[in-house]
Amino acid sequence: MFKSSNKADMKKAEQAPTSKRDSASDAPSIISASVLITGDIESPGEIQLDGDIKGNVHCASLTLGETGSILGKVVANSITLRGQVEGEVIGTVVRLEKTARISGDIMHQTLSVEAGARLSGNIIHAENPMSSTKPGVDKESNAKQAHAATRTEKALSST
Repeated sequence: MFKSSNKADMKKAEQAPTSKRDSASDAPSIISASVLITGDIESPGEIQLDGDIKGNVHCASLTLGETGSILGKVVANSITLRGQVEGEVIGTVVRLEKTARISGDIMHQTLSVEAGARLSGNIIHAENPMSSTKPGVDKESNAKQAHAATRTEKALSST
């Protein structure tokens, strides 16, 4: 009924994936329009959001669909927004498409805005916006430095 295991069997067991996440890490996490999540979401990969989140979102890449909404802070390397965000948006590459409705500040390295997108908040350029999301970094001082740099650039361009 039971057989004794040998070293070869033990090695196979050690090499087997320990979770489904290991074997499907390239697939995006999809949150459909009928889903409401209350709480923070963290993912090392891509999130496609068509539902509603009341909480912060931290991931590598976020695509917010037209029906999607976030009430909280968004932090990702790549962010494409088509829906509604009420909160701070921090990303290396941020894209606001024509159906986007943003109420909050955007900190970015690269920003593109389609005609029709609505933004109510400050736009802050930073060479490395993701550094402000690491523990121990004073975000307010980083934002002030970025704002001062933007004012300086504007003053230089008007002379």
